Amino acid sequence: RKAAEDALAIVVKETGLPPSRVSWTVRQGGVYQEILEEANSIHPDLIVMSSHRPQRHAVRTYFLGSNAGHVVRYAKCSVLVVRN
Repeated sequence: RKAAEDALAIVVKETGLPPSRVSWTVRQGGVYQEILEEANSIHPDLIVMSSHRPQRHAVRTYFLGSNAGHVVRYAKCSVLVVRN
């Protein structure tokens, strides 16, 4: 948990945004369920998340991974998905 929080602090610093404009939360559980639950509680302007490249023959996750797909489909705010 500490390593994740430290990594997120570095990402925020590298964006150049004021720390007061960015927030994050580290949670455990099912990825999309936890993201959607947190978003419903804090009402963010934007969710930023990454999505893995599709597996070679995985047609169902070709455009978005299953977690990113669920978040994009059900989030009540905009979602930015970055391929890694």
